[in-house]
Amino acid sequence: DIYRGRGFTAMMIGRDAIVPLDTFSLSGKSMGSLRSTRNRAEREGRHVEHVEPPLSDALIAELKGVSDEWLTLEGRRERTFTLGQFEHDYIRESPVLVLRSAEGRAEAFINLIPDGARGEMTFDLMRHRADAPNGAMDLLMLAMIDLGKEQGYSTLSLGMVPFVNPEPEETTSRADRAIGQLAKPMSRFFASESLFAYKNKFRPNWEPRFLVVRSVTHLPRVALALTCL
Repeated sequence: DIYRGRGFTAMMIGRDAIVPLDTFSLSGKSMGSLRSTRNRAEREGRHVEHVEPPLSDALIAELKGVSDEWLTLEGRRERTFTLGQFEHDYIRESPVLVLRSAEGRAEAFINLIPDGARGEMTFDLMRHRADAPNGAMDLLMLAMIDLGKEQGYSTLSLGMVPFVNPEPEETTSRADRAIGQLAKPMSRFFASESLFAYKNKFRPNWEPRFLVVRSVTHLPRVALALTCL
């Protein structure tokens, strides 16, 4: 509203999934699937290991193996701009959560990164082996929620889903609806609908995120800049 009051144009381009850690719970019917995933993992002897940096060469090699398998899956690649990429020095200096089998084999991992919002934690890479069990990433997410509570964080950002508006259409402006129509091809590129469905399992608050420009005539320049990046 402040930007709009000064003549700028503000357009909602997505929503950030923010999990309130103080109220998050696995109780209730809606969380049944996540409870089952965690209970099954416990029966099978799987566990999540939390490792603070600097990471050892041996662990980095393990995680590199997981990452390399993940990149062989259909549609996977290093985006390098919208997300980080597996780079040894970067991974070495970030905390990680590693899902291990009963035999100790690394099956999936995420790395934690600083968040500019006070009291909020977030992550970057999410990768798993080709034969990782169903729900592997759910287990890491639940472990991250537990860790956030232990370390005194108040919220967990699961990241923005571009061009998805979970609110009823009548609550959005005509301009935002128009942007939504124009963004449908880009939404498919980001797999926005599947991302929204996955993150919504954790019952986050969906906070809007905006692109602010002095004029809509600047939008082609924004598109060009993103293309170059």
